[in-house]
Amino acid sequence: MKHTSTDLTRPFLAQASRLLLRVYLPRIAACVRALSPEQIWWRANPASNSVGNLALHLEGNVRQWIVSGLGGVPDRRERDKEFSQLGPIPPPYSSRPAAQGSQRS
Repeated sequence: MKHTSTDLTRPFLAQASRLLLRVYLPRIAACVRALSPEQIWWRANPASNSVGNLALHLEGNVRQWIVSGLGGVPDRRERDKEFSQLGPIPPPYSSRPAAQGSQRS
């Protein structure tokens, strides 16, 4: 049986969503909760990225490639801001529950 991209998109999105929300996101959230705001935004030097920057980058990547690319949601990624942010994370990031991160439009 030949599968088209349409045939595979829905099962892939369902599995990716399950893994992101039930496995990966809880692990990342537990690690970030163990850090103070200072630790989250600490950089070894100006050329390095903080944990906060990497979290923003991961969220942007997931939204761009999975939510937008496969799910058809408009891509509004601002990649440069993922790395220029020095903390703390401004709303809507800091005010939403972590599980809503992949659902933001």
